Amino acid sequence: MARFMKRLLGTIAGGTAALAVAVKPRITGKPDMHEIEKYDYANRGFTDGGVCLPDTKEAFQRAVDHGYGIRTKAESPEMLQETLALINGQVPVILTLEPEAGSLYRFCEKLFPVLDEYEGVFAIESVDPRVLSFFRSQREEYIRGQIVDSAYVSGYSFREQLSDFAIRNLLLNTKTEPDFISCSIRDRKKISLLLCRLIYRIPIVDWIVRDMHEYEQVRTDDQIVVFESIEP
Repeated sequence: MARFMKRLLGTIAGGTAALAVAVKPRITGKPDMHEIEKYDYANRGFTDGGVCLPDTKEAFQRAVDHGYGIRTKAESPEMLQETLALINGQVPVILTLEPEAGSLYRFCEKLFPVLDEYEGVFAIESVDPRVLSFFRSQREEYIRGQIVDSAYVSGYSFREQLSDFAIRNLLLNTKTEPDFISCSIRDRKKISLLLCRLIYRIPIVDWIVRDMHEYEQVRTDDQIVVFESIEP
């Protein structure tokens, strides 16, 4: 029995050590996250209970006026440029990238001229680790975040399911080296994420908070909030 317990504990320790290595984010050459961490983020702009539509100039302007950061999807270089021109560095922006698989690298490259010229604070995030890996190789200085979503499914083949499992559990962090983890409320207590945070002190962005009880939970845990339908 003693020998069995020793082997079991050794296996657990070895597995934990391997997981700790796999979930390692960017350690050296890290960008300054201070400004990003200071803000709550209005998802798709601040609609203020339906006063205006999300992802509109009015919603973005209301977020700026209330002193909220903004989280929005980068649909195209033209729309992104228009959005960033409106925000004009007044608050930080988290840009979610969801390019089509066939045009992933071409889409990211088209964003470079817009992002390179923008003087405000921004970060990019994506559930697709290929996006982060590409930015790591092409724009190392950009702040980048890995999205964790337990509902994410890219396909149903064995290879796709294996890849999705790795993404959902941050097992590709050594390849993508994220600066923060962006997760849904339901995933904030995942073991791999907690381990990554405990060991490496990586910032966590929680989305999407829709009531003040959730808001207080996330804030008490010293995490970054992405909210909608409330006014923190």
